[in-house]
Formats: sequence, structure tokens, C-alpha cells
Amino acid sequence: MNTKVAVAAPTGVSQHVATILVVNDDPVQLRLTEHVLTRHGYAVRLARSAEMGLEALKEFEIDALITDLNMPGIDGWRFCRLLRSPEYQPFNQLPILVVSATYCGDDAEQLTVELGAHGFLPAPFEATKLIAHVRNMLSGATAPRRMSVLIAHPESSTSDQLRLVFFAHGYDTIMAHTLDEALEAYRRDDPGIVVLDADLPQDAIRAFLTRMNTPLRRAAIIVTASEVNASMALETMRVGADHFIRAPYDANYVVAMSERSRRARALLRVEALLEERTRRLRDSEARLRAILRAMPEMLLVYTPEGKILHANHAAAKILEYAVTYLPGQSMLDLVASDDRDRLRERLASRENGASSYVVSYRTASGQTLPFEVTEHRLMFGGRDAIVGMMRDLTDRLPIDEERALLSAALEQSGDVFLVTALDGTIRYANRAFEAVTGFARTEAVGSNVSALSVDKAQWRELASTIARGETWAGRMTRKRKDGTTYVSNSTVSPIVDKSGVITSVVGVERDVTREEELQGALVQAQKMEAVGTLAGGIAHDFNNLLTGILGYASLLRRLVPTDGEIPQMVEIIESSAIRAAQLTQQLLGFARRGKNRNVTVDLNETARQVVKLLSRTIDKRIQLVTDLHFGSLCADGDPTQLEQSILNLALNARDAVAHTEAPQIALRTAKFTMDLGFCERHPGATPGNYVVCEVKDNGMGIEPTVMKRIFEPFFTTKPSGKGTGMGLSMVYGIVKAHGGYVSATSELDEGSVFRMYLPIAMQDPVPEPKPRTKLHYGQGRILLVDDESVIRQTASSMLRRLGYDVVAFEHGGEALTFFREFGKGVQLAIVDMMMPGMDGSALTRALLKLAPQLPIILSTGYGLNDAAQSILDAGASNFAPKPYNWPEFSRVVADTIAPSDPDPPAS
Repeated sequence: MNTKVAVAAPTGVSQHVATILVVNDDPVQLRLTEHVLTRHGYAVRLARSAEMGLEALKEFEIDALITDLNMPGIDGWRFCRLLRSPEYQPFNQLPILVVSATYCGDDAEQLTVELGAHGFLPAPFEATKLIAHVRNMLSGATAPRRMSVLIAHPESSTSDQLRLVFFAHGYDTIMAHTLDEALEAYRRDDPGIVVLDADLPQDAIRAFLTRMNTPLRRAAIIVTASEVNASMALETMRVGADHFIRAPYDANYVVAMSERSRRARALLRVEALLEERTRRLRDSEARLRAILRAMPEMLLVYTPEGKILHANHAAAKILEYAVTYLPGQSMLDLVASDDRDRLRERLASRENGASSYVVSYRTASGQTLPFEVTEHRLMFGGRDAIVGMMRDLTDRLPIDEERALLSAALEQSGDVFLVTALDGTIRYANRAFEAVTGFARTEAVGSNVSALSVDKAQWRELASTIARGETWAGRMTRKRKDGTTYVSNSTVSPIVDKSGVITSVVGVERDVTREEELQGALVQAQKMEAVGTLAGGIAHDFNNLLTGILGYASLLRRLVPTDGEIPQMVEIIESSAIRAAQLTQQLLGFARRGKNRNVTVDLNETARQVVKLLSRTIDKRIQLVTDLHFGSLCADGDPTQLEQSILNLALNARDAVAHTEAPQIALRTAKFTMDLGFCERHPGATPGNYVVCEVKDNGMGIEPTVMKRIFEPFFTTKPSGKGTGMGLSMVYGIVKAHGGYVSATSELDEGSVFRMYLPIAMQDPVPEPKPRTKLHYGQGRILLVDDESVIRQTASSMLRRLGYDVVAFEHGGEALTFFREFGKGVQLAIVDMMMPGMDGSALTRALLKLAPQLPIILSTGYGLNDAAQSILDAGASNFAPKPYNWPEFSRVVADTIAPSDPDPPAS
């Protein structure tokens, strides 16, 4: 019973395992073919003859056949034709692969057609080619081509009978009724068999046969005749016919005689081919022996166990043995003792293809010589063998070691190494080149290095420098595979030969993009710091001037009548001064001169207030999206400044989406931990835990050139009168003053993202006190110290109207001298922080040393920065920011001296 064998496929699905029948009378070839097929997962049946193959086909279900041609008994020719004949119809479509050491090239192509086989493989063959043929046959990728027969016969009935019988035996038939038609068909279709009828004109038949009668003719020619004599048959055979058949005859007999003649014709062709091939092999062998005899390198042929089968004269000479001695010796006995285990492992590895290694051989005199061995597997005398080419490394080993060290250094270097031709064609690129540029070395070698350059003028300058034989060094902008650019610090030098001719160019470059970015960030930070210092000084002077303006405006409001033009003028003066004070506060915010207050602020609540304000004021088309951190998210700082910062970012986003089709502003809060990696990528950031407020828009984005300047004060891209350029600079300064970090990213037409990082606070926020609007009056002597006369005059006037006695001084030293003599009558000191000579800090400490209980109010236009906080920590009682808000200033003074009295004293 014929059965299919199923095994578990690698995917877990049962698959049919194809069974291959191999027919060959050579047991070595039989087992070798079996080994290759079984190693690739096929089931194999073996037969030593065609007769045994026919029995196997009847007994087992065979999927494909591999057969040799030259076999005793039924040879491969007859075996294939039998399988394509009507008697063996079940096997007419069986895939057949013919294997032969006799044929190759065009002969193999023709032979495949003649035998009705699916493929032909000349022996000896490679395993991969055998498996490829088998897979093609089993997949139906190839199909046997049919042999063609040319029938030239004037009688249509006889010719039709022959045509039908030949077709039944697997032939395509070509019909001709005249010899002219037959000659044209022969030239056009190159049939394997020609059947001529003798009833055609004899002269024409003789001319046809004479023309076709060549030693390497492929076609077998059969002549049939209804009446024949001996002289006709003899003449026909003499001029080229392969067989003569007299009527009446059986068409099947004609087919049999035709195939027999075709095989005989093929054998004649084979003999001619073999003779030519034998001659060529003798010539090739003679040339090979001459080459082996002249080779300076050792050549040894040995078995996988290490037994030497052949040695050339160079091997005998180098190893100091006779040529006849080496065959039969073991390779293990010829190598140094330290290398025997390694050689034994190499022999046992049975690697396919070429492999190389280094081993030391020991000569007959005991000298040890290092050799580089290159091995190839081959068949030698019908057995598996290895041919080894040995190159003496005695002189080359130090050079090779040096080259290996240099090669390893180049490959493992973090710098890019390039070697190019004079025209810029890349000849070598190291591993770092791939990492930096993104191009594989296989892509780079052969291309031109100029393709990596962005600045063509710089490239021309470099080429000119090299042409002069000089070295070029500098920084250049290069292009990566993905289109992005990087900055390289490059040195390019010419390579000169012994005659002084420049042969090539070597370039060494280091990717300094990150260093460039950090340097740019540092320069920008230094510039911002310098501008901040300048802005702080200007804001300080503005505050002093505005203190006088606001102070006297406040006094005028209370002195003039409530009707008429004068109150309106005072109101204009006061509102203008307040606007100027706000601008000054923005300057101070950028200058990072401190917080006016320092309390715990819930950033979520601040963000909600900003969104609430925006929702009432911005274009209704703009979608406001919030994503606030769950729970409280607190930072220590000035709530007004932080709210103003978030609002400024939101207003910038509003302007950015003004022309967007579906405008959106997203405000998000979260917690964030800055690690060292983040800080390395963002100069100015400090490791720690932060709260983050992010404002994102889908607007027009920011140009890269503009991006570098967005935090500079007074820098704006808006038209004149549409912006002061202080919004983002104020945000920058406020965040920095709060110990935080601010970042911005943007893509054109994609929008922008601004993030404020503020140090996280551990305590809950304190409710905001209600703003005070009434003046607070009091009594007592106040020592006022300020180097600005307008501040002294304004504050003195206001304090006297509030009921106080004021003693004012310009310098700290004068105030301290006065206090030493008359300090007992002073109930309060108001001290400016920044003064020439003795500043506010030194004066405060000196006053407290004389009178530890003296209440002192620190007055400054810089806000509550570190310097002001240190004075408060040293013993100052309170803080009054400039310019003065008189209701708030009066409260601070009253609360510092005594409980506040909102009503004026009785006159």
C-alpha cells in the first residue's frame, strides 16, 4: 500500500514530506545524493539500476526522480523514455532530474528536451544547486519539454498514422509533404527525429541527406519505402540515413527504430565531445601541474582527518622533506605542539567554503614557521578532501600585527575617518562614519564625499587647499542621510607617495554639534545675564522716579477739589505712572531681581484663573484645553508674578493661533523630575523635583532665527504699537528668580510649546489677603534713609501727612551718627537697600547693634530677592517694595510701629 509520510513541520502544522527516488549505479554518488536530500528534509528511496527504479515506482509513491544516464542494463536514456511512453502512463508527468558527468552547457539543454526531463544537472554538483532543482520540480516551476519529430511523407494517411503514434509517445510532430518544406522545417525547428519517405524524389532525398550528414548532427534520420532494393538502401545509408525501413511496417516499430537511432546518434556526439573534453582536461592538467610546481607557497591536500593526499614541491622544500614522503603523513605531526589542538578543531569543524587561520609548522630540522592557511573543501580522487594554501608569515607577521592594530584603532575610534580619491570618491570609511552620518559604509564607498557638504564655497576652498599639498582644518556643516545637519571639527590632509605626488586624501572629523549647541546656549545665557543686569539698574532708577510721581500724585488727589480739570490731570499722571510701574516690574522680573512675595502657590488654581480670564476675553473660535495634574501642585513664589507668567504665555499662544483654521491652546500641569541627563541636554537646568506648567498651541510656529531671541527684552516681531517685547522676557526672569527653568520648542506650521519648571513645594498654599485701599495713620518719629532726593521728599511728605515726625538722611553714615546721639526718640527706621557707601544691609546691622528692638522697614525697588531676604533674616522687621502703593505703604508703617488706625487723628 502506497502511503504519504507526514512529519511535524516547524510551524506546528503537519506537512507532506516529499519522497525522492535516486537511481545511480555509483554507490558514492548514490549516498552523497541521499545525504544532501535527507539533510534538507526529504524522504529518499535508492535504486542501483533502472530496473530497481521501476520496481520502486510501482511499490512506493514517489514525488520526483533523480537518475544517472550511463548505467548498465537499461540506461538512463531508455529509463526516461519508458517513463514518458504510453506503457508507463502513470509516470508520464513524474518530475525527472537527470544527472550526468558527460554533458554540460548546450548539450545539457538539448538532452533535457530529448529525455522529457524537467531539469539537468552536470556532475559533480553543488548541494545548493541540487536542492534548487528539486524544489523547482516539486513546485511545478519547471516542466519537461517535448521532443519534436519531422515527418516528410506524400501520403496523408500514412503520415497521419505516424503522427498519431509519435504524439502518443510524447513527441510534437511537424508535417511536410515536400523535401523543400522538410528542409525549411528542419532549419527552423531543429527536430530530434526526421522520417523521410523514399517515394519522394530520389535526387532530392540524396541532396537532403548529404546536406544534413555532419559528425555532430543531433537529429536521427529514418527513411521508409514501400518498394526497396538493396542498392537503394545502401545508397541511402551511405549518404547519411541512420536506418532504412521497408513497408509494410508498424508505426510503433518506426518509433522504436527512431529512438534507437537517436540514442546511437547521441552516443556518436558524446564520443566527439568526450574526446575534445579529454584533450582539454589533459592540457588543463599539464598547466595545473606546471603552476603547482612553480608556486612559491605551500599547497597540501588532505582528508578531514588530516591525512595528507598530495603536496607540491614548495611544501616539500619549505618543510625540508622529500615530495614522496609527505603523502600519507598526518597534518597534526607537522604543526607545532601548541597548535595541534587548534588544528584538530579546525579539521573537525567541516566548514563549507573558504576559511583562513594562522598556524605554525615545524620543519624537519626543528625550525618553527608561522603560516596563514586558507582552506577549501573539494572532492579529490572521489573522496571528500581539503586543499590548504599556506603563506609564510615570518616576515609579514610584525607588519600584519601593526596593520591590525591600526585597523582596530580606526574602527573603534569615535572620530570619523575617511580616505578619498583626489576627486572626492570615498575609498574607506570607518565605523564611526556610519554612526554619525547614518550612511552604511557600503553606500558610502564609491560615492563622492562632496554630497555630505552643505557649504559649497567652503568645499571649494578645502579642495583648493588640498591641491596645493596643504592641510585644511576647521569646522564645517555636514549633511546626514535623513537630511538633518551636524557640525564637524575636521582636519583634511593630502596623502603623498614617495615621489611627492598626491594620491589620495585622508579626513578626520569629530561631531561637535552638541558642543556648538552648548556653547551657543552659554553665550545666550551670558548675554541674557548681562541684559538682565542692565535692565535691573534701569528699573531701579525708574522705581525711584515713579515713587516720587505716584507719591505726589496721591497727595495732590487729596489736596485739590474733587471737581474741575485738575483731578483729571492728576488721574492721568497717576495712571501713567502706574503703567510705567508695571513695565518696571516686568523689567525687574526679567532681571530676576526677586519676588515681591514668597508664599506657597497652587499652580493648578493659578492655571484655572488664567483659563477663566482667557475664556472671557479671547476669540470664541479658540478652543481652550486643560489637562491639570490630579490634586494640588504647589510651588513657592509670588502668586501675582506666576499668574502673570502663565497669562503671558497664553496671550502669546492666542496671537500665534490668530490665523489658524482650528485654533487650539492647551494648558497642562504635571510633576517632573530633572535628572542629570536632562540637565546635560538643557543648559541652565538643575537636578531636582519640579512642577511643570505647559502652554501649547497649534499656531504658525516660530522661525529658528527668531527662536534664539524670544526671551530678550524689548524684542518683538509684532508691528509697532502692538507689543513691548517684554512678555516672554518677563516670564524668563520670573521663572529664573523662582529657581526654575523655562524651555520653548517650535516647528513652523506645527505650533509651539512653552514649559515653566518650578521647584516643587511641600506645604499647602495660604489664602491670599484682601488688598487694602485705605490710608493708615499713626504717630512717632521715623528715621528715613534713601540716597534718592525724590524718594526722601515724597516719603517725608506722605509720612508727615499720616501723622509722623520724619528725619531724613541721604547717606547711611549720617543716619547712623544721628541715631547714636538722638536714637532714643526714634520709633521706626525706613532704610533703602541700595545706597553708596554704607548700604542698607550694613546700616540695618549697625542700627540693630545699637538698638536691638528697633523696628526697621527695608525699602527696595528690586523686590524680595536674596539680598533683601538676608537683611530680613538679619533682623529687619518688614519689607516695602518701590514704587510705594500708599495705602499698602501706610499699613506696613503703621503695623510695624503700632496697631493700625484707619481713621485720621482728630485735629
